[in-house]
Amino acid sequence: MIRALQAHLCRVCGLKPRGAGGRLTRCLDCLKADVDRERQHRVAKVREKVTAPQRVPTDRKIKAWRADDQERKEEERFYRKPTREQLEDAITAWCARFRHPNDPHIERQIGRQGVGRDLTEASLSHMQVIEDPRDPRVVPRPHGGLWGRLKLGRSMQYSASKLIRTDPKAPVGLRWCDYIKDLRRNTKD
Repeated sequence: MIRALQAHLCRVCGLKPRGAGGRLTRCLDCLKADVDRERQHRVAKVREKVTAPQRVPTDRKIKAWRADDQERKEEERFYRKPTREQLEDAITAWCARFRHPNDPHIERQIGRQGVGRDLTEASLSHMQVIEDPRDPRVVPRPHGGLWGRLKLGRSMQYSASKLIRTDPKAPVGLRWCDYIKDLRRNTKD
């Protein structure tokens, strides 16, 4: 008899009879409490979305053109100038930054680049300019024994550039054909 009575009671609270004539597993009060809890949860999620700060658009997104945008006007004026005047303006801007460093990071960066330039100039023997249309490049050549200083100076000047280290593959004095045959023999083993 107790089991028959429990079969007709709510499975959540176990005190009241099941709703809808026993077809539901919960009583109407427990069902209402669950519905209210879910509604409050949904309302809280909506409030979080509304109060969340809007993301600032990144530079990759298209920005609306505005005629009174002073920064764009200055940028357009700068790029219309000849290259020599652009370089002079850049030098002037760097000098102004050096005179009034508000940020210790900028002051440190300027000092680091200056020391890097001095190291590079002191260790540089000459620059080899290779004007190959397929692979143009500038190769700095150091004085004897100053390769480490040249490397340090260049890394200080261009700290944001990528560093790719390569080792020479072929020994000096061998012909390429012999070198390739030797590689094939070594890889087959």
